[in-house]
Amino acid sequence: RVSGKLAVRSMPWLKLRRARVPRPAAFVMCTHITGGRFEDQYFVQQLAEERYQQMKRCSEFFRLGRPGADDSDVGILVGDFNATEAYSPNGPMHSYFKFGIAGSEGVKSDAASAGLSTPEDLESSFKTYMVSPFKALKDLDWTFAYGEELGVTSGFGHLIDHMALSKKVPVEKAEVIYLTNQKVGGKPADTDVVITDHNAVKVSFNI
Repeated sequence: RVSGKLAVRSMPWLKLRRARVPRPAAFVMCTHITGGRFEDQYFVQQLAEERYQQMKRCSEFFRLGRPGADDSDVGILVGDFNATEAYSPNGPMHSYFKFGIAGSEGVKSDAASAGLSTPEDLESSFKTYMVSPFKALKDLDWTFAYGEELGVTSGFGHLIDHMALSKKVPVEKAEVIYLTNQKVGGKPADTDVVITDHNAVKVSFNI
């Protein structure tokens, strides 16, 4: 069983406001939290709490650490959460668990050590792990700019790139900009020039 430290995660940020207009300002924060097909193999080892706390730390920068804070400011947290917001019995995260996680010998070993004795217990723990960043933001009263209605952002047909807001702000438009094609399902190409394995998302707000 390979062991070691998690990959380092960070959060760059940018303060935006109109020229000669002191307020409001938008603080755009970007992150890629713990998760993905390699780190998911270690989810039993308290990684649900790790993902939850990473979201809290991102939000705490906006709440406590942003410079020149004003009550009218808006926090916009964007990034790869490595999960869909909803975990449903027949959804993509269940399928991923069944075919990519449950059969792993390392996961089985961790499950035995943690006392997760049934497949149902193991999947319940995996569900908690996957949805923990969304729970963190909802616990902090952040909202999301879009949901599944937007479309997919990964090359495997899932919406895993999200945009959270510190307060409710009118969304004028949200759209996918295609930078990759789907890798499964034999679907037609979305773009002639593939530059990554994720699509971009463009959102317009009325602030």
